[in-house]
Amino acid sequence: MGNKLQIPSAENPFAHRKHWTVNECRKLEAMELLIPGTYELIDGEIVEKMGQNVPHAIACKKLLFALTLVFGVDYVFMPVSVVINNTNNPEPDASVTTRRDTEYLTRGNPTINEMRLVVEVSDTTLWYDCNTKMHLYCGANVPEYWVLDVTNRILIVHRNPTNTSYSDITEYNETQSIAPLSAPNSPIIVANLLP
Repeated sequence: MGNKLQIPSAENPFAHRKHWTVNECRKLEAMELLIPGTYELIDGEIVEKMGQNVPHAIACKKLLFALTLVFGVDYVFMPVSVVINNTNNPEPDASVTTRRDTEYLTRGNPTINEMRLVVEVSDTTLWYDCNTKMHLYCGANVPEYWVLDVTNRILIVHRNPTNTSYSDITEYNETQSIAPLSAPNSPIIVANLLP
């Protein structure tokens, strides 16, 4: 009869990972170790932003045009870094603010409390945008969060944030239209956002 194999208890290999803060990332930027616009800080982890492929770039351009028609050029950002808390600094593909863009020239980037609408364009990051990013924006009480799913040609609209999720999540296909909560009389046809 053989001896029973004794496997030592494993230490979590990720237990000693460094969790970064927004201030630490700004210091890394000042030392030119991080380049602004090339990363996001999500739950204390520095996440490299993926380069845009052609469908993503076209969708972003169409999104910018549609949101500008509804809200005016002074209230739409593409993209802009938004500090949620000390360990979360995402850079959504598009956002609509409550203040004019020129106010941020002296005040710094918009705060999460000034977001009327946040949009992520998803062609290869759908799970991440509908889970990690959704929980991030929901936890920050963003009233409306859209995920433009380029691959499946749908718009996933998240509304009414709760403690853990949005209580109203609805998919719109390219034949349908949706009006933002903060512009209820200005519907946008989903097909006009897609490449």
